[in-house]
Amino acid sequence: MRGIEIGLLSAALLLAGSLRAESAPKPGALAMETRRVVIFKDGHGLFVKRASGVADAEGKLHTPQVPDAASLGSFWFSDPRARISHVTAREAVEEIRERIDSACENAFEVIKANQGREAEVVTRDGKRHSGRIRAVLETGSGKVPETRAHAYLPVRSSPVLAPAEGASEVLRSPTGSLFVLRTSQGDQLLSVADLAGLRIENMATSVGREKVVTRRVKLLTFEYEKPAPGRKREIDLLYFRPGIRWIPTYRIELDERSKRAELVLQAEVINEAEDFSDTEVDFVVGLPTFRFRDVVSPLVLEKVLRDALAQAAPQLMGQLAANPLGNIQFHSRAGERYRPGPGQGDGESTGVAVEAMEGREVQDLFYYSTRRLGMKRGERAVVELLRARVPFRHLYTWSPKLGQGGPGVQTHGRSPLQLEENEVWHQVVLVNKGDRPWTTGPALLTQAGQPIGQDLLTFTPPGREVMVPMTAAISVRGTVREKELSREAGALRIGGRSYSRVLFEATLSLSNALDRRVRLRVHAAGDGRCTQASHDGRIEHVQPPGLMQRSEALLSMRSEVEWGFDLGAGKSRQLQVRYHRYLRD
Repeated sequence: MRGIEIGLLSAALLLAGSLRAESAPKPGALAMETRRVVIFKDGHGLFVKRASGVADAEGKLHTPQVPDAASLGSFWFSDPRARISHVTAREAVEEIRERIDSACENAFEVIKANQGREAEVVTRDGKRHSGRIRAVLETGSGKVPETRAHAYLPVRSSPVLAPAEGASEVLRSPTGSLFVLRTSQGDQLLSVADLAGLRIENMATSVGREKVVTRRVKLLTFEYEKPAPGRKREIDLLYFRPGIRWIPTYRIELDERSKRAELVLQAEVINEAEDFSDTEVDFVVGLPTFRFRDVVSPLVLEKVLRDALAQAAPQLMGQLAANPLGNIQFHSRAGERYRPGPGQGDGESTGVAVEAMEGREVQDLFYYSTRRLGMKRGERAVVELLRARVPFRHLYTWSPKLGQGGPGVQTHGRSPLQLEENEVWHQVVLVNKGDRPWTTGPALLTQAGQPIGQDLLTFTPPGREVMVPMTAAISVRGTVREKELSREAGALRIGGRSYSRVLFEATLSLSNALDRRVRLRVHAAGDGRCTQASHDGRIEHVQPPGLMQRSEALLSMRSEVEWGFDLGAGKSRQLQVRYHRYLRD
């Protein structure tokens, strides 16, 4: 139940309800099929459908297959060959009649079931009558009425519709008391009440009954500007609704010898919306803005949009509030924020092997498409979207916080043992050499078939790089020690308050206990103004927006320092940073 406003596609109508289809469609009844489903990562989908049928005597068409959820402004319909003047939605009672066979329950039904066959009848007075059962005289009509389906009657009350499961069923059996037996002397009228015995070779013991099912349904009626009774019509329809979602997941297999990684993207699909079969499905990278997604369309005859996916997977949908898989969401680690520009990656260009998939860009969105997918409501599916071999390299990242003080250790209970806190992360840098973006999703890293880590792969356009954290480094460690170098009391006064200018020096120590050279990227950040950084550290001052007064800017100044270098096997390096802060006296 949610909304979308998209230009009409030449596509299709509903396959949602499970009403009985007849071999010969009744005039006015529409047959529905789903032509395309567009699935977004936030739990919504666009359903594009086609309805076809022959107009009734008034030139109208109708269908009880009304979606149980659609958003305001997203319910659109059209006939490319004729203009539809209007569509009405109402509540109706559907009556379906069908003939079924079941076991006979009395003597009259047995005689009815054996009509036309030879029989020997014994009456209560002891007489025997032989002949063929010529006729059975039923009460009311002379035969079981023929099946007729989809008879709709208006309902004038109750805006809330009863579920289909609450439909009422009536089983009508043949009833009567007389039958005609054709004997050698002529036709003889006998009463079932007088029967004492009955003999029939290979006696039939089942009889046809009429089953009448009535239930309250929603009904859409399409009326044309120029009615044409008996003409075949095709109607395109689309609507946006909740209840279907796809989650991107990755598997990244590293090959150290070739320095190539096999990257596989698959969509894990959750369908709590409606059935569709053999349908083209688009998986959308990105999320457009649909302002009225939570406002119900009046055509669905519901007061409130019901999100079936939120009921089926509340924990999963609850996580969406923080948008953990959004295309712009990153962890706070510096390594994940760092993204080199185009041309900074290494390796040759690689082709992208896509199995049964197509991708295309539509404005700010990107679509992965599969031509054939079918799912029932409540089912889950996994679809492979992309498989590619991409270059990769290893990178160790460290993001120390300046101004924290102390050596950066953790103590455990009362034990004198102090464990050094390790914040250096071993990451894998992947280069997107393909022609389509990688969307944000969980990534499982493996090597030689063994899992070596799992984290988040963030949105990566073609030609760019992305870092995927693999694990906290064990043999590459970093520590921070800070000391105060000088203090100038009363260096700044703001509104009667006095602040001292304090100069600090931070020493960042890194050691590599591995037997190979590693590439390191260090990103130190903290409050204050950095004035000096060793080893050609790149300094950047960050001032919060909206601060007009120089004094406020001095108090709120932040600095970031970044280094990138190789550290040899068994080597260590110390980086120094000097910065000053204003502290209240």
